[in-house]
Formats: sequence, C-alpha cells, structure tokens
Amino acid sequence: MKNIPLLMILFLTFGCSESENEVYIQEFEWTLNIPKDFKDVPSKTRMESRKKGMKMIESAYPDNEVNIVARNLFHFNNGKYNSMQAQFSELNSEQNFMDKFNEANEIVIKAFTKDRPNTKIEKNTSEKIIDGLEFKMFNMKTQNENGENYEFTVYSRMFDRKQLEIIILSSESEKRKLIEKSILESKFN
Repeated sequence: MKNIPLLMILFLTFGCSESENEVYIQEFEWTLNIPKDFKDVPSKTRMESRKKGMKMIESAYPDNEVNIVARNLFHFNNGKYNSMQAQFSELNSEQNFMDKFNEANEIVIKAFTKDRPNTKIEKNTSEKIIDGLEFKMFNMKTQNENGENYEFTVYSRMFDRKQLEIIILSSESEKRKLIEKSILESKFN
C-alpha cells in the first residue's frame, strides 16, 4: 500500500502525453517548443532535400557554382510539405546582412519560378518581432494550376557575425499555425 501514492505520482508525472517537445539551441540561447506530431527529419532525408534544392538553384543559375554553407540547427516536419527548420551561416566582415537576405530571397524566387513556370507567386518582406528581437521576414505564397499551394517563410537576423534563418514550408494552414506559434512564442535568453 505504501507504493500506491508513489505509483500515482509517477503516473501523473510521466503518464501524461506531452503536447510539445522543447528544443534548446545553445548557439543562440534559443528555446522553442516543437508542435506535437512534428518529427525530427533524419540526416539522410535532410541531405536529399538539400541536394534537390541545389539542383533547383543550379537549374536557375547554370553558369554559377552552388555552394550552401549554412549549418543546420534542426529540421522537423509533419507530412511532406509542412516543415520548420533553422540554420545559420557566418558572414565575413565584407558581407552585408541585408544584401545576403535579399539575394537569398531572389534566388528562391528564381529557382522556384524556373522549376514551376506556371506557378503564380505572391511575395513580400517585412519585419517581425520574436521575443523582443527584430527579424527580417520574407514570405512567398504559390498558386499552382493543380491546386497544390505552398507558403514559404524565412525569419532572419544577425547575432554578431552569425545569420540565423528560421524557415517554414507549409501546404496546410492548420499545421502552419502550429509552426508559426512555436516560432513566434520562442525565447532568446
């Protein structure tokens, strides 16, 4: 009988399913909650996705060498086109954040347009505050003839010489809301 209270405490502590997984990124002293049912994308799948992206860029820029230098911090998804990831790269003293931000956005648009020429694209840039910090935001919405529509968003800012990019790709509005909530409620210490 002495074990019953202990078992009840253990059940209440560990038996309840968590609705989110907390992730801490030491590099930026950043904490966020990953929505329930979003799974960590395996390294092999991330590499395949990166290769596919590089091929899209190479197709749009055939005379340029494509070299992605960003380091992955995390990548979670729920279904094929609902993902959230973060990456960073270090800029040297001659590189300008806004120039790099604008250049990356133009590369995405050109590569996507080349890969899907009949797709209508709506794009905008703005600022978004996350935990009191201003992030530049790039948003691109697509409208395809076949009804497959996507929304692609990048939140980016500098931390010293490190450019953090938080990337959302979504095709389902409910899952997008979960991702955005996770990012917009995250904390930087």
